[in-house]
Amino acid sequence: MSAAELHVLRSRLRGGIVSQAQRGALKLPLPAGLVYDPDRSVVLDPDAEVRNSVRLVFSTFERAGSSWGVVRHFEEHGLRFPLRDGRGYSPGTVRWRPLTATRVRSMLRNPRYAGAFAYGRTRRGGTPNGSRIEQLGTEEWTVLIQDAHPAYIPWEQYQQNVRTLEGNAGTSLKGAAREGAALLQGIALCGVCGRSLVTQYHGGRNWPHVRYACNGGTGQHRTPRCQSLSARHVDRAVGQLLLDLVAPVTLEVALSVQAEMQARDDEVAVLRDQAVQRSREAAELARRRFMEVDPGNRLVADVLESEWNQSLKALRDAEDERDRLRDQDRILLDESVRKRVLQLATDFPRLWNDRATPNREKKRMVRLLIEDVTLTRHGAQAHVGVRLRGGATRELDISLQAAEHPAKLPAALVAEVRELLRHHTDARIADILNRRGRTGSRGQPFNTGMVAHVRFRRRLETQRQMLRKKGMLTTTELAERLSISHDRVRRLASRGIIRRCGSSQTRFLYEPPEEDDPVWEIINQGWNETGMANTIQNGMEA
Repeated sequence: MSAAELHVLRSRLRGGIVSQAQRGALKLPLPAGLVYDPDRSVVLDPDAEVRNSVRLVFSTFERAGSSWGVVRHFEEHGLRFPLRDGRGYSPGTVRWRPLTATRVRSMLRNPRYAGAFAYGRTRRGGTPNGSRIEQLGTEEWTVLIQDAHPAYIPWEQYQQNVRTLEGNAGTSLKGAAREGAALLQGIALCGVCGRSLVTQYHGGRNWPHVRYACNGGTGQHRTPRCQSLSARHVDRAVGQLLLDLVAPVTLEVALSVQAEMQARDDEVAVLRDQAVQRSREAAELARRRFMEVDPGNRLVADVLESEWNQSLKALRDAEDERDRLRDQDRILLDESVRKRVLQLATDFPRLWNDRATPNREKKRMVRLLIEDVTLTRHGAQAHVGVRLRGGATRELDISLQAAEHPAKLPAALVAEVRELLRHHTDARIADILNRRGRTGSRGQPFNTGMVAHVRFRRRLETQRQMLRKKGMLTTTELAERLSISHDRVRRLASRGIIRRCGSSQTRFLYEPPEEDDPVWEIINQGWNETGMANTIQNGMEA
């Protein structure tokens, strides 16, 4: 058969598949929660527990905003997700497995759950490294038939879920809300070039110093960075704006929080009851099979009796787990907790400033009301342009006052820093001060940024500046004076022939050689550094 005939056959087969897809008659494997009925029509899974598990995935993602949040919710409540054996028209046996983030993302991107039949969502493309599968946008799909079969979610919710996933992706500028202290992570923009500002954390875990910085085009065109500013005062101003915006609706927020907590508890309770019911039905089936067997056939009766005992044990375990988790939820959602939620919500400023409120939840609240924030620094001032959801804007002018003013530090501590600067770097000084039990004005441990700020405000010289005033040379300056390469300067210093002082781990300063220094003889005679070092050492020992 020639290549032309094969091409014609392939084209006809492809045309037949596309024709079936355009009519919605093409039978494709269905995801969990959807099955084919005897008439080969797509219907919701007849198992109520399977349907509720699928619905719980979508409702939890709408609350949590991330696939890992859904997985964490299932793990915390001891829930599993159903999978059916087989990929044909007849549904197979249900197997319950731990839910994974990959499966959650696959469900959220699958239009079948929105009642839509779709074909041609991917395209195979060629690259220099081989072929790869490319995900296409909705407008590029070959076939899309909405309302083709029963759905778990509406089409608008499916589109919103996909947009949320794209925003959470690592390649997205916004990304998912994280646990860091930067309130505007992912939504802060540079007022100079318009690029997204990156979040930088300095210092230790207990007292991090956060900054919003613009990398400009440094990754592509090596252009200078536009600006960098501390996040402390910017976040405080935006947080106050948020409090002013949500203050009139705090009572409504409190009631919705209570309703959401009750709904979440009810969803999980239904799934647990259905799991117990499934175990009870399995135990009843095992009992009937044992009761119907011939008592004289001990080989079969013993096996069936063992299966009955195992099913009864599984039923007891399921009931104990349900009761344990139900009591735990009752403790979490008792009347005192509900009153506390209502009290905190009516006093939203206290809720916002409560240290127990996770940073991730604060960021999610910010993103519900704020689209993005544009920051422009003007010296010690910053202009903040806030674009709210819906198009409204707010403008703020704030002062970027130093986070750690040296006047708040005791004079003895400043003198101690001045003395340590003679022999140590900023990072080393921070370690020494922490070992000595010294703390900042608010009791926080020292870090490199705090030492650098004290040095800057007190106009203290660094160790490097002091060494330079004494005449110490850089690697480049010494290499030019000796007419040798940088690498040979480092080799001579490592052999002890040239004395060096470390202003940091990677930046050394060197003493300029005198006229009678042995290094001149090594360079002029072309001697080996190792041999000359041994000769010098032997002469010193003699």
